Amino acid sequence: MNKFITILLLIVFNFSSFVLAENFSFHLALLSIFYVAVGGMYTFYGPIIGAALLTLLPELFRFASDFRMILYGVVVIAVVIVFPRGIVDDIIYRIENKKDFKRKQRLESKNSNNRRNYQKRGSD
Repeated sequence: MNKFITILLLIVFNFSSFVLAENFSFHLALLSIFYVAVGGMYTFYGPIIGAALLTLLPELFRFASDFRMILYGVVVIAVVIVFPRGIVDDIIYRIENKKDFKRKQRLESKNSNNRRNYQKRGSD
């Protein structure tokens, strides 16, 4: 992850002729946290997806002119409520749990069949 950040900073520094502390404000730090919170922090692609989504949202809400940042905030809150681990991480978690749930159901059905067969043999 550090290599990724280093590459991004090199790109930023390449396009600006000088670096000032004002270029990296609290707003930028807050946006970075939003990217990670929306995308997910346990996978490599989570923050990338979060950054892409949150970068495109203001453009998608351009029709709302004065209210687009309010819509942006509503969408961020909704995503955090619906996907508490982040979009990518939560989808992966749900897929893995679905597989585990199906595996447990198969094992339980096998065990219940074995118990029934054992009970039938015992009553004979």
